[in-house]
Amino acid sequence: MNVTKSPIDVFLEQRLEEDKIKLGTSLNDSLQKEMACLDLIKQSIDHCKKNIGLIDKLSSKGSISAVHNLQIKKDAFRDNLKIWNMFGQIQMVSIELKENIKNLTSVKDDWSKQTLLVTMSVSIYETSKKLIDETAKVIKILISYGPENLVDEFKASRKTLTSFIEEHKQELSQVRNTVGAHRDEDVSKQISKLEGLQIAHVIQVALDYNKIILEIAKFQNALSAIGIKRLEDAKVRKL
Repeated sequence: MNVTKSPIDVFLEQRLEEDKIKLGTSLNDSLQKEMACLDLIKQSIDHCKKNIGLIDKLSSKGSISAVHNLQIKKDAFRDNLKIWNMFGQIQMVSIELKENIKNLTSVKDDWSKQTLLVTMSVSIYETSKKLIDETAKVIKILISYGPENLVDEFKASRKTLTSFIEEHKQELSQVRNTVGAHRDEDVSKQISKLEGLQIAHVIQVALDYNKIILEIAKFQNALSAIGIKRLEDAKVRKL
């Protein structure tokens, strides 16, 4: 494999090698905390899904008025489900990015490094598109139940994500379609794309992406409070 490396690529690889123990320890600490957070998010998601299922069962046996009240409760749980699914997506993205950077510190051959860069590029491409969909659902909830200033702030963060996707869509989709999720029938094109990926550039794109999703993650307290208020307004009780 003939990988073209710029001076900054060489420098970055040297730093990753020199600092791999310290960096690995730091990443492992962060990953443990983030996985614990992901477990809590999953519990919230499962709680919403469980109650939606219970409401569906009760609705099949209730009167028209009872079904109406149950639908209000179901809608409240659905909004909470959308909120927690969005934060779950963000948490998984953060974990994936850190895992891939950690793995880059432990591999030495170019093939393994370039393959990890492909994995990172495809992950960013797929998850960023997914987050656009998830944030759109949350904006609808905010417009209906959140304060105007929070709606504007969240839209601004989402716009930053949209701009990021527009800037990098072409290069990321080329990696995905040539040597990632899809494979070009021309193996020479696959190899050329693999060799052309530069570690410094891919990591910078990953760091920029991580910064954007962390900005969206800062809305967790405000959005979870809106979700709780939705449940309280629907007078949700243990079913």
